[in-house]
Amino acid sequence: MIEEAQVVYNSIYRRAPLHAENPRYCLTVPASFTLRCKFTVYVLNTVTDEGNIMSIAARSYNSPMIAQRREAMLAATRELLTEQGFDCVTMNAVAERAGVVKKTLYNTFGSKDELLLAAIGEVIADYRDLSPSIAPGFASIRASRLAAIDQVLTNPAYARAMTISLMQADNDHPLVAMLMRDAVRFTRAQLAAETTLLATDTDTDALAKQIVAQSWGMIVLLTKGIVEPEQFRSQSMAGLDHLLKTASHF
Repeated sequence: MIEEAQVVYNSIYRRAPLHAENPRYCLTVPASFTLRCKFTVYVLNTVTDEGNIMSIAARSYNSPMIAQRREAMLAATRELLTEQGFDCVTMNAVAERAGVVKKTLYNTFGSKDELLLAAIGEVIADYRDLSPSIAPGFASIRASRLAAIDQVLTNPAYARAMTISLMQADNDHPLVAMLMRDAVRFTRAQLAAETTLLATDTDTDALAKQIVAQSWGMIVLLTKGIVEPEQFRSQSMAGLDHLLKTASHF
C-alpha cells in the first residue's frame, strides 16, 4: 500500500528492496508512472479518484540488453526534450533516435506521457538519491539543492527546455505535477522530518512552496541571463539558507 502516491525513493530507483514503510526520501509520482530498479520495472497502476497511487505491479527483466535498450530510449527522449520541449516530442522521433520501432516504446512505457515522465524522473532521481549518511531534514534539502544545481550547470540546455515547457504548461499538465507539486511534497516531507532545527510553529506547507518557488525562480533568472552561471550556485544556496533560517528556532 502506497499512501498519497509516495514511493520510497532510494528503493525504487536503486538496488534496495522495495520498502514503502520507510518515509525517507519519498517521491510522489503520477498515476501509471513507470520506474526503474536495476532490471525490474515497477508499474504504478492502481489509482484513487484523487490520483493517488495505491498499488504496484512489477515486471522483472533478467536481460541486461533489455535494460540497456530501455536506457537508450530514455536518453533519446531527454535529447529530444532538450531540443523540442515536452509537448513537441513524438514517439516516431524517439523511436528513430533510439533505434527501435515505435511498438517497442509503447510496449515498454504504455504512452508518450509515461515515456516523457520516466525520462524526466531519472533526472530527478540523480539529485534526490542522497547518501544514507545525510539525515532527512534541512541537510537533505540542502544536499538535494546542490545536486540539482550541478545538473542545471552541467546541462543548461535541458534546464532551459524544462523551464520553458513548465511555464507553458496548463495547471493540470503532468509536467507541473512532477516538477512542482511533487517537489513541494518532497520538500514538505523533508521539513517534517527535521527534528532539531525546525521551529515547532512553522507552516511546513507554506515553507515548502517558498523553497520550490525560490529554486525555480533562480533557474528562470539563469535562463534569462539575469544571473550568471558562476553566480548561480552561491545565490541559489543563499536564498535557500535564508528560508531555512527563518524557520529555525536557533
